[in-house]
Amino acid sequence: MNHLRAKGWNGEIELSPDGILYTYSTKHQVAKIKQSHFFPYDQIQDMILKKPKGFSPGYFYVALSESDKKKKSFFTLSNHEQAIVINSVKDYEQFFEVKQYLEQNYLVEYTKEKLYKGDDASLIVSPEKVIIQYHRNHPCKTGQKVIYIDEILQINKSAPKWMTIGTMVFYLENEYERRFDAHLDDIDIENTIKLSTPKQYDIFMDAIQQIQTYSEQYTEAANPTHLSDIDQLREYKMMLEEGLITEEEYEEKKNDILFKE
Repeated sequence: MNHLRAKGWNGEIELSPDGILYTYSTKHQVAKIKQSHFFPYDQIQDMILKKPKGFSPGYFYVALSESDKKKKSFFTLSNHEQAIVINSVKDYEQFFEVKQYLEQNYLVEYTKEKLYKGDDASLIVSPEKVIIQYHRNHPCKTGQKVIYIDEILQINKSAPKWMTIGTMVFYLENEYERRFDAHLDDIDIENTIKLSTPKQYDIFMDAIQQIQTYSEQYTEAANPTHLSDIDQLREYKMMLEEGLITEEEYEEKKNDILFKE
């Protein structure tokens, strides 16, 4: 397997030391405007790879911003310059190996945990969890606390003003019952980071925004959005016109939607 290239239904990608080159076939809508596009590694924030299943094609997609990471319909992605449609498991395996190769050799930054330093603790943020690492001046003194993204109910924050220290406090779902059996202050203390300067506060606002993005992604994954019947028909019609499914397959899916009980 060549780790440097993968070919899909409407185009292919080729890796270089500096970025990913997309080359579009005539089946790609973007090919009407340009034949290729180069995405530098330092612009890529994430890679999304979906496996084809049944009548539903997969895709490989690079996200260049936080808004790019939000869930999109297949119709939108199939016409997007950052996406290549994958129509077979064999092609998917190529893209899977390319994605692994990229993660191991080039795209270290976007998979890396992000560190935010507060006054008495540091916060490490990743897509699955956050870790509070206590400094010696924190009431907990040493150690750390792991908080999973799906456990976070709310994040309260207050900005430092004059002689008043700012704070960032996590409220967790799995600690709701503990509040009846322990001192409230004890729970809040271990979930609190002090922020002594406006600059620290601004940095931690970025951390909160990042956590909220990961939380939204988790919620969307746990509760996928179901397309309406009309939207499903439009997608199957588009797939028929693009040659992704046959006329018989289209009629079968249409009848399933129109005559479902």
